[in-house]
Amino acid sequence: METEKVDVEELISSSIDTTIEDLLKRRYRMDKGPLWFVRFITVTHDVGKDPSSNSEDTKYKYVSIFGFHHNVTDGTTNMKFCRIFLNVLNCMMEGKDIDMQQEGYFAEPLHDRLADAVSNTWDLFHIIIRRFYKGILAYGAFVRNFTRHYRMPICCSAATNVLHNELDEKTTERLLLRCKKESVTLNSAFITASNLAIYKMITAKDPSVKSTSVNYLQAINMRRYWPKEKQPDTFGCHISLLDVNFVVKPEHFDGFWDCARLIHATILHQLNETRHPLIVQPISERLRLLILANGLLNRLKLPSTNDNHYCVTNMGDLSTVFPGTGPVVEASKIMRSVSCHFMPSLCQHTIHTFRGKLSYSLDYYTQKMIKETATTYVQEILNVLRSSIDLPK
Repeated sequence: METEKVDVEELISSSIDTTIEDLLKRRYRMDKGPLWFVRFITVTHDVGKDPSSNSEDTKYKYVSIFGFHHNVTDGTTNMKFCRIFLNVLNCMMEGKDIDMQQEGYFAEPLHDRLADAVSNTWDLFHIIIRRFYKGILAYGAFVRNFTRHYRMPICCSAATNVLHNELDEKTTERLLLRCKKESVTLNSAFITASNLAIYKMITAKDPSVKSTSVNYLQAINMRRYWPKEKQPDTFGCHISLLDVNFVVKPEHFDGFWDCARLIHATILHQLNETRHPLIVQPISERLRLLILANGLLNRLKLPSTNDNHYCVTNMGDLSTVFPGTGPVVEASKIMRSVSCHFMPSLCQHTIHTFRGKLSYSLDYYTQKMIKETATTYVQEILNVLRSSIDLPK
């Protein structure tokens, strides 16, 4: 930018969810910038009269909303920014000098060079053709087991809406202990619950279904492939997507943890053995073709094309990258969301743990899923997770 511009506004809102959904429709000035914005919200509703609120929430009256264009930041960069912001804010509130040291740098995407070394033209050609068929020519065939029963809205403008939920500290602790006991990650357990929830919703409409295939995308932090000394303090967008397919069967409900271990092993194999995210990296920017196709279909008031039921992005435990504490100002909750309504998925799961709670947001897309369906899906996932904690071995 020729001159520095910062997009900051102060708002008053009685519905944070509505404010967030309005901001998710916001377009960035790609030609002039800036590619980020800030909104400071004063909450006006009386939390004391809200039966869903607890005493811990009543002392929090303000919300800070940051928006970042995904071309320049990823989840890792965003959380580091929030940590720096909170440190600066606390210094200002205490009247202390602000440490203006450089906190990091926008790093070169080293995985692009690593990908060139492991990819070959024939494999890339095969992947491109398969992706083009699955994403465009098949026109939603790979998710039709779900959309047949839960139809996508017709002639509805595309937008990202969000449903936010949490598991309480006790339930989260028990879930994490069970994951550790079963030698799986929380990510793998959550994916298992997401798949089983889709199966439950399908069989609720058609009990004759004996098994069904679920296709999903896993967001991958590509810094994992960089040399260790190159990883710290790196800003920018350094992610890719891993395609995974899993066939869900009724016996997986009783064998939840066996299923979670299988998913865990599948993901690890593709990350560490085949290093599939690196292999497909050279064609990742071609995903733009699918985004453009869905944008065109939306303008023509036609159904979107999708080749995956959902995408999942997981930041894990945020306590190290963003503890959220400070002597004057602290954070009580973190909600992350990604505006991705033209991506080839029906919805997105965004998860992390913060202050001992599992925080979970479902981004659902208005031209692909109605709110009632999204709400049912969220509740089924959480029900499966809760019921699986005490399943016998």
